[in-house]
Amino acid sequence: MISYKVDYHHHSTGSDGHQTPHAVVVQALKDRVTHLCFTDHYPRPEETQDSYWKGQDVLYHNAKYVAEVAKLQREYKGKIDIRFGAELDWLEGYEDWMKKVIASNKFDYVLGSVHVMKVGNEWTSIDANRQVWEEIAGKLGGVEKFIQEYYRQRRLQIQSGLFDCVGHLDYIKLYNRQGDLFSEESSNYRAEVMMTLNELKKSKSAVEINTSGWRKAEEQFPSTWILQYMAKLGIPITIGSDGHGLVAEDYLDRAHQLARDAGFKSVLVFKNRKPIEVRI
Repeated sequence: MISYKVDYHHHSTGSDGHQTPHAVVVQALKDRVTHLCFTDHYPRPEETQDSYWKGQDVLYHNAKYVAEVAKLQREYKGKIDIRFGAELDWLEGYEDWMKKVIASNKFDYVLGSVHVMKVGNEWTSIDANRQVWEEIAGKLGGVEKFIQEYYRQRRLQIQSGLFDCVGHLDYIKLYNRQGDLFSEESSNYRAEVMMTLNELKKSKSAVEINTSGWRKAEEQFPSTWILQYMAKLGIPITIGSDGHGLVAEDYLDRAHQLARDAGFKSVLVFKNRKPIEVRI
């Protein structure tokens, strides 16, 4: 029986979620969550948006949403630990913009993710669909080149020191459900991952166990073998559902057990961007 149940990646109507922040909290209490962080997507600069995203984020992180989360923190104090964060995209060349966003918001937690990459002169969503994924690989010179560029971006993100945690670390595997795009057993793939883990070891950044992989890719992000290496290297973790309100099944207990099985004794939660260790 775990003492704490953490969900540090959750979306609401503050971005592309389908539940209001209040509904998210009510559901979290039903699921026995003790630590919840809202990590709604923060709007990207217009020129970094492609046709799959353009115009969707106009109202993301608006003042009404921010005020509602603050109100929930007061109303549910003592019942559930609610924190205010953001899922902020890593965008190479936009470091100053990211710094300004972080400085101008009172985030408890900043989760850094890679949803788009610059391919040639265009920013493209790597998670639009499998066809687009394969088109990106073709433009970059093949799947192996795509993998190399993806993990290069993750290492740049880590080296920036801007983020508290890496979101869905191996998101590149999103459409590799059947293992027909690439093999995680290949020496080249593992070398990219290990270089990334070595950067994480040198940094202060945590990595999330993201349970949405069980819905989208048949395995959580990151893969179990990566988690095991992370435990050996002493890289800290947190846990997030990446919930959008569409799926009722609660995978968080499974994720906490996976963390223990991989060798982790605790996970991180955050307050005012300061990590707090809680045992699991």
